[in-house]
Amino acid sequence: MNIKFTSKTTPNCQNYLHIIYDNNQYSLEEFSKKYKVSDFSLDEKLKDAIIQYRGKKMTYEELGKAIYDFSEELKFVDRYAKEIYPIEHLIFISNRDYYKASKYVNKTERCLQTARYYLINSYNLLTTDFECNWSTGYGPQFLLRTMDFTTAVVWYNTCFDYILQIVYFAFGIYKKTDGYTDQTSHEDLLKKCTYNFMGQIYSKHKTVPNFKTLWKIVTKCYSALSEINTWANYIKHKGGISFTGLIAPDPFLIKLTDSNGNVIAESSDFESIEIDLDSSLNVLKDAHMALYDCFNNLIDFIDFQSAVPQNHPEKEGFVIPSPASYVKVILP
Repeated sequence: MNIKFTSKTTPNCQNYLHIIYDNNQYSLEEFSKKYKVSDFSLDEKLKDAIIQYRGKKMTYEELGKAIYDFSEELKFVDRYAKEIYPIEHLIFISNRDYYKASKYVNKTERCLQTARYYLINSYNLLTTDFECNWSTGYGPQFLLRTMDFTTAVVWYNTCFDYILQIVYFAFGIYKKTDGYTDQTSHEDLLKKCTYNFMGQIYSKHKTVPNFKTLWKIVTKCYSALSEINTWANYIKHKGGISFTGLIAPDPFLIKLTDSNGNVIAESSDFESIEIDLDSSLNVLKDAHMALYDCFNNLIDFIDFQSAVPQNHPEKEGFVIPSPASYVKVILP
């Protein structure tokens, strides 16, 4: 006896977005089929249409304003170029730990801006027909958004790694790693810069002046990024993250059993963590704001300007300030 199964599945995201035009409602592919006559003809008509996304209606202008308002909430950082880069060569003379930290300030800023860029892209509901052909429906549009979202997650998670490295080098915490010598390579030191290691050092030196304040800045950010960290771990080390509505549900579940009927494997064992894209956008927005605040508080706490050599009051040359006069956390 031959058994044949036929299954047709359609991802829900294909129906997430519709265009209401001339008193009729269309899917993207339907709208394209009826109205496309040139490369930009659909984009022009969008200005006179209503966009309906997951039941919510908005005009073209309202969509543009929503994207603008969202991007405005994602504050832009540029303190490195304005405050630190102009004095970096002087910091190198007086405090090379501060100089190392300044390099990671630069990396953190660029990382945060990159994450911001991809988050804004993932927030944008609809790219132009010229960028992504509407005749293929909303599925490809939604896929692009999820790709930008996933990229933003990885970059935001990396931002926290850089923040740890700022602290790790600015306050000489790297010198507390096992086997450290002046000859230990920078690459080997970076491998040991983890949140758990930093927490261990803090636990041993809680009474060091100002260390509690510094560690509070770090832990507040870490707690705010807990969900981001989970997603990033799935992306890097597990089955990745999937998005509600992006892929049609698998119509079959496969189980393998041994001769005694015990289940030894299921196809569901290899699935990823699933999240809803639209409800998760605010999680990333909150992560951006937490990183922004942490970054600024950390730079203020370090005070790079205080490490700059000063002109000698009586003779030519510079006076190099003693680290003890400005470094707020000095480990024994």
